[in-house]
Amino acid sequence: MIGLADVGTLLVEGLLLGLTIGTSCLLTCLPILLAHITADHPGWKNGLISSISFSLGRLFAYSVYAILFGLTGYLINEFVESSTLLFLIFSVIMVTFLLIYGLALSIGEDYFPSLTKKVCAFTQTKHSSIVLGILVGLFPCGPLFYIFAQAIILGAESLLLSFLFFLIFWVGTNIYIFIAGVSIGGGADYVRRHEEIERIRRISGFILVIVSLFHLVQLINLL
Repeated sequence: MIGLADVGTLLVEGLLLGLTIGTSCLLTCLPILLAHITADHPGWKNGLISSISFSLGRLFAYSVYAILFGLTGYLINEFVESSTLLFLIFSVIMVTFLLIYGLALSIGEDYFPSLTKKVCAFTQTKHSSIVLGILVGLFPCGPLFYIFAQAIILGAESLLLSFLFFLIFWVGTNIYIFIAGVSIGGGADYVRRHEEIERIRRISGFILVIVSLFHLVQLINLL
């Protein structure tokens, strides 16, 4: 049974993990935020709003994992095989979305204009940042696997502890996400005053295509 002192220690650990290995999470999020905010949400205010929405999406994804691992904490061995399949499914969904988004921005107007209009109409909305956050949050980047292991152990004690651990970790990582959102939004606004918007959107699209292909290679290596 975990005591109150142990709970406090675990929560501090979750915060410190968010502040430290959260920088590794940023390496996954930053290229996506860079392209998304630059192409569709320029300006420091829009960048901040997008980063907040993105983080709320990540919180939803982490909540799913907290519940999932919390409920299965007592079935660790039986859950390993099915969780691997789950990770692969989430990874395929994220890679597919990023690839379509990137192609729409980069070459969509030339090759599939009707689909591009629908994609861009969605990605320019505020809730598109939430969707991106959910997809990235569900994508199992390296540091999350340690968080998963902790959540499984805590889940054997209490589902609430599993959720709190994810929540505190999320809080720690948000500092970097918000700083990145404001910086990217402000930078995008400046660049747009000196470069053609269409060119900026194409470059953003190519960044997303490269990111999606990189993750696709990682995904294939897991198979």
